[in-house]
Amino acid sequence: MYDNLNLYVKKIENNNMIYSCDKLRLKTYINFFQFSELEFFIKSFYKDNIKKFWISDKISSFHYNYNIEVGEGKSFIIQFMHNNETIAFDKENKVYNFSVEFNPNKLKDDKLLLHILHSFSNWLLRSFDVAIDIPINILDLIVDKSRKKEISS
Repeated sequence: MYDNLNLYVKKIENNNMIYSCDKLRLKTYINFFQFSELEFFIKSFYKDNIKKFWISDKISSFHYNYNIEVGEGKSFIIQFMHNNETIAFDKENKVYNFSVEFNPNKLKDDKLLLHILHSFSNWLLRSFDVAIDIPINILDLIVDKSRKKEISS
């Protein structure tokens, strides 16, 4: 799916700094039946990989949320049915937001993630994070607080 985009293990070096894609957030629209099938598949074959499952009723959150761990330090999140969407369980063709968030460099060959990405179509890029590796010891950096009391990173 992403072979033509060449996002995996893609690093660009410029001015002695290395830039790489650190996180992708993709979304598509699927119906409740498609999500139920995927959920059954995950609970049947990957139940030990479910690190966390939660349901949220907050208006700014997704209703169904899974954090799936596929290795040490390697996990991804799937979310379905944003709470600001109108719910209609009686309609077969009603589609809802389905999102996947992952680090493409860590999860390049993960079978479950590839299964999810290939099972559905029309993926849209919602957001991405870019990592910048600077070859300087962190102890050699001086941070100018600019009269602020706190700095959050």
